[in-house]
Amino acid sequence: MPVIKSVDVIQLGKIFSAAYGFAVFLLFAFLGIPSLLIDYSMVPGFFLIMLVMPVMFGVLGFIKGVFIGVIYNFVASKIGGLRYEVSK
Repeated sequence: MPVIKSVDVIQLGKIFSAAYGFAVFLLFAFLGIPSLLIDYSMVPGFFLIMLVMPVMFGVLGFIKGVFIGVIYNFVASKIGGLRYEVSK
């Protein structure tokens, strides 16, 4: 079986950043846009929060991805990598 011995930590960080940022963007789009149409004056800074949160989660996702990549590379070097099986 093939083994993943290490991962590129920057690339993993980019993937986590895109995934977290896009997920939070979709969440805020589905939950936030209807409330904007009704009355967004109830929450001060609501529009700013809708813009900042996906960016913040994207940055935090990048940091988390790099951190997980470093941990995976360290653990994989000590006990072996993740084994996987591919079928045709």
